[in-house]
Amino acid sequence: MKAHRSGVIVNVIGMAGARASYDYLCGSTANAGLAAFTKGLGLGSKEFGVRVMGVHPPSTRTERIDNMLKATAKQRYGDETRTADLIREGIFLPAIEPEQVADAVVYLASPQRTVW
Repeated sequence: MKAHRSGVIVNVIGMAGARASYDYLCGSTANAGLAAFTKGLGLGSKEFGVRVMGVHPPSTRTERIDNMLKATAKQRYGDETRTADLIREGIFLPAIEPEQVADAVVYLASPQRTVW
């Protein structure tokens, strides 16, 4: 990219980097590190025509999130299938779909987004 003086790097960074959790220390640390790496790389890449950015999507429907919802529903209601109740009561926010994150990344990496 540096030699071609063009390119885009989009890192998808979990929100755990900004909101550390005792139960997810390794993930929180990795996400915080990736956020710092992305900022630092972005600061140095402009002069080479390379865009670097990070996307911090909200809670996204993944196996990890589904498992957290089930475990919390089991603990709170005694029934792991009551995940919708957790969302309705505001205990968890609704998760977005992974495809929505992918759409954002594709858009940000597209040529239309070349303005600094």
